[in-house]
Amino acid sequence: MSADGSLRTCYGMQCGSNAGLYTPTLAYGDSTGVGPFKCTSTVAAMVCTVSSGKGFSISRAGITPING
Repeated sequence: MSADGSLRTCYGMQCGSNAGLYTPTLAYGDSTGVGPFKCTSTVAAMVCTVSSGKGFSISRAGITPING
């Protein structure tokens, strides 16, 4: 996701990887962010947005765009 909330779907090896050992997790109901980016952990999904409200939610069901 870019700073304006635009999404780009990534496929294959260039998409990153699993978190490393001992990486902290975000408890349900807690949020974290840097600059315009904010992510909140919920029971249903991880919801990530930028200042405009655009972003996405990601869960076991898939990725859903949020258009603010």
